[in-house]
Amino acid sequence: MNYTTILICQGLSAESKITFPELVKRLLEADVDSYDIDLVGKRVTYYDVYDSSLHVGFGLNELPPVHERFDAEAVAQAVKRSQRGEIDYPSFISEIMNAGVSMYTAYLNGRRVVYKGLDGQSHTEHFPPATDKP
Repeated sequence: MNYTTILICQGLSAESKITFPELVKRLLEADVDSYDIDLVGKRVTYYDVYDSSLHVGFGLNELPPVHERFDAEAVAQAVKRSQRGEIDYPSFISEIMNAGVSMYTAYLNGRRVVYKGLDGQSHTEHFPPATDKP
C-alpha cells in the first residue's frame, strides 16, 4: 500500500476536497482493497489484498454520539444527499451517526459500502466502478 497517498486522501476527504469516486480511484491506485471507519473509536483501518493494514486516527473531532436506533432509510437518504453534493463529508458523517451508524466498511473492488449499527443491523449501498471521467 502507498501510505502517503492514503494519508493525503484521508486529509482531502476530511476537508471535503475530494469526491467519493475520486477517493475510490486514488485508493485503488494505492493498492487499498477496503477500509473500515470506526465512528465510535474514531479510527480508520485500510487493508490491501496482501494482508497488510494501516491504522490511523479518523481526523474529524467534533462528532455527535452514535444514536442507539439504526435507521437504514436515514442512512440511504444521507448517502443520496452526499452523492448530490448537498452535504459535505463532515455533515454526512454526522447524519449517519444520528441514523445509528457506528462503523462502515467500504469494499472498493466489491463496489459497496456496508453501514453497521451498534446492534449489528446493517445497510448496504452499491457504487459504480471508479473511472477516469470527472
